[in-house]
Order: sequence, then structure tokens, then C-alpha cells
Amino acid sequence: MNFDDLIKNLENKRILILKEALLQEILKLKNLKIVREEETHISGKIRIIEINKVLIIQEITLNHELCLRIMKSLNKAINFIDERLSTYEKMWDGCGCKVDYYH
Repeated sequence: MNFDDLIKNLENKRILILKEALLQEILKLKNLKIVREEETHISGKIRIIEINKVLIIQEITLNHELCLRIMKSLNKAINFIDERLSTYEKMWDGCGCKVDYYH
């Protein structure tokens, strides 16, 4: 998968779900920069990645799928990750809440 294919797919869909095995291929893309990376302790790492000035949230679903979504700004990406981490923390404490990766 190259950058153009990835961005075209993301622009056509709000959320792109791929096989988790593609994560390593994506992380090797030229010009990729990891802006922020956090361990969720439940579902692997969640990242803000930047490729040619395009910000993308990368996370792994509980079904071991790679979930990618374009973010319009760094502030929105940071807020998204902070909210996810808060939810994961509540899940870790047994709140019964769930993450909707597909919304």
C-alpha cells in the first residue's frame, strides 16, 4: 500500500478498517512521522501519525483490525486520543463501557 492509495481510501470513507497485519507496512511508509503514541493497555497502541502533512489516527480494534481515520487538526487528534484513553481507563476499571471504533 502506498501513501496515495491510503489517502484516497481514507478520503472516500470516514474510517478505514484494514487487517492488523498492514500496520507494519503503513508504519514503514516514506515521510511518516509518529506525532504521538500511547499504550492503551487494552487494545495495543494508539497513534497520531503524519504523512505529508495529513494527520491520521491509528488504532487497533478489539477484533484485531487496523482502524485509520483522518483528522482535520492536531488539536482534534489530541482530543480524540485523550477521550479514547479516558474510555480505556474506565474499561480497565470495569465500567462496562465500550469503544465504538466504527463511528
